[in-house]
Amino acid sequence: MRYLYTLLLYLLLPLVLLRLLLRGLRSPAYLRRWPERFGRFPHAPPRGALWIHAVSVGEAIAAVPLVQQIRDRHPALAVVFTTTTPTGSAHVLSAPYQAFPTRDGWVTIGGANPANWVRLARMMERPELLDDARFKSNSDRMQNRAALFEILAQKTRERTTRDLVAALDAAGIPAGPVNTIGEMLADPHVLAREMVVETVHPVAGPTKALGLPIKFTGTPGGVRRPAPQLGEHTREVLREAGIPDVEIDALARSGAALTSGEDSP
Repeated sequence: MRYLYTLLLYLLLPLVLLRLLLRGLRSPAYLRRWPERFGRFPHAPPRGALWIHAVSVGEAIAAVPLVQQIRDRHPALAVVFTTTTPTGSAHVLSAPYQAFPTRDGWVTIGGANPANWVRLARMMERPELLDDARFKSNSDRMQNRAALFEILAQKTRERTTRDLVAALDAAGIPAGPVNTIGEMLADPHVLAREMVVETVHPVAGPTKALGLPIKFTGTPGGVRRPAPQLGEHTREVLREAGIPDVEIDALARSGAALTSGEDSP
């Protein structure tokens, strides 16, 4: 369901904004009637509000605080706009859904929906949290997210990252370690996907580079060469464009084309 909500968010939000904007541009009178239809807006927008100015030649048609309208008609979408304070790794719509400290690092835990919240509370050996009025619903947990974080963090700090991820995975709770760059490059999944490849550079020798993230079965791609030296492929590219060698030599002599020593005739 989390993925469905995310998909709906990305699909509906642009449509809502586009509809409001186009209707206002087509009919300035529609914007002028908004105070009568929805109540008069304050002179200053609420903190964090998004304003759209529809301006005609010589005069401003309207300035509409869209957040107020979205908050009234689409409460779930309004959260995206009305969150004006930093949330760190925490999700703006669900809790608990953020990074938690471990004995030797951090783990991101997604215990947001009801089923995962129940699993998480039991796995953390804190089943009494399920009956705590502060954490009954997702709305309750969002309002008391800071308190919930401290309670769960007391338990996560007791385990290493590896042990905690294994326990969460066994309990069916979405989770993953927050890796350092070195840990990420050595991750078994990254290596299995050939996202770290080795090439031999003519100057630097064996070097590692990022692999191709898009995998095709029929036409597989990959990193075939190391990073080029300055001008290394000039002649190759110009030949592919159909330019004869005599003209390429002339371009190189005039300085219009830069070629490396290995690429010279």
